[in-house]
Amino acid sequence: MTSAEGVRFLTITRGRDLFDFVREVGRPAPRDGLPDLSGPPTEEERDALVRIAEKYGIEFVGPPLH
Repeated sequence: MTSAEGVRFLTITRGRDLFDFVREVGRPAPRDGLPDLSGPPTEEERDALVRIAEKYGIEFVGPPLH
């Protein structure tokens, strides 16, 4: 997503929760540089992200993910 206003977010973590979450949902970059824009996540991708986040005590609050 792009925005002329920028973006703000707050992340509060404890222990290894965020680290373990990022390791589970992340994947190696196929090449140097930023990835190509692929559009918003599908409903299935959003649901999977929320489900994995819950395993690590991470909760998404605020507007829905787009």
